[in-house]
Amino acid sequence: MSILIVEPVASDLAILEQLLKSWGYSDLISCRSLEDARLQLGMASVSLHALHDLELAIIDLSQTENNFPRFVDELRQKIYYQDIPVLTLSEGSRAEKMPMAFAFGSADFVSKPIAEYELRARVRSCLRLKHEIDRRKSRERELLEASHQLSDLNRILATVSMIDSLTGIPNRRCFDENFEQEWKRTFRNGGHITLIIGDIDFFKQYNDTYGHQSGDSC
Repeated sequence: MSILIVEPVASDLAILEQLLKSWGYSDLISCRSLEDARLQLGMASVSLHALHDLELAIIDLSQTENNFPRFVDELRQKIYYQDIPVLTLSEGSRAEKMPMAFAFGSADFVSKPIAEYELRARVRSCLRLKHEIDRRKSRERELLEASHQLSDLNRILATVSMIDSLTGIPNRRCFDENFEQEWKRTFRNGGHITLIIGDIDFFKQYNDTYGHQSGDSC
């Protein structure tokens, strides 16, 4: 599990790293700019080797405000990063910056200077959100797979219900459905229906002479 930090101010970046590590989050991707973050996350490359198992992005909006919306949009367009919560940090008026952050796609917001207890609570909240999204998607995949399996089973059952288990040829039910279909087709288009009926006389004598197993094979 990785956490991305985008913090242009070196001293603030060091504080964030120290706090996160003290809370047990040691896999950090630290960047000083959004462009650096794009490179670190492999967003500018088609190579899968640069991808990270990202759980959260913490981004300082103070000096990245102009490029922040484009970065979040690009993040959302990547299938492997589209569900990553973005926790935004910013200096200035909370009443002004918070609505802006949410409008740009943030999941949560923390004002600077950072209060340790608040940041920790926001980080945990964002990670819970990510884990809940992952669980929901996993459940959706399971339900989709079950639906596909059920559809396959229904097709198999439909086929089996039309086949005689002994001879492997279409049975009476199959005949009835096909006859009804052909009857309607003839009614619409005109023409005739021809039936060929085959019968084996005195087959009981064959079974009595050679046995029912031989009769089944015949």
